[in-house]
Amino acid sequence: MIPCRNDCEKYFEGCHKNCAYWKDFQEQNRIEREKKKAYLSYHNQICKTVIRQCYSLVHVH
Repeated sequence: MIPCRNDCEKYFEGCHKNCAYWKDFQEQNRIEREKKKAYLSYHNQICKTVIRQCYSLVHVH
């Protein structure tokens, strides 16, 4: 669903294909998704390291 559909006075079917606001909105969403992906990747790597260290402690003793 196009979020501006109800609020934009210039809305018409298919207008999002040429709309500067829509393109900016999509770009901001893309940037936000990339930030979230980087955050999750970073913390996933840290968790993997901690888990690997825990397993090595269990298997040594």
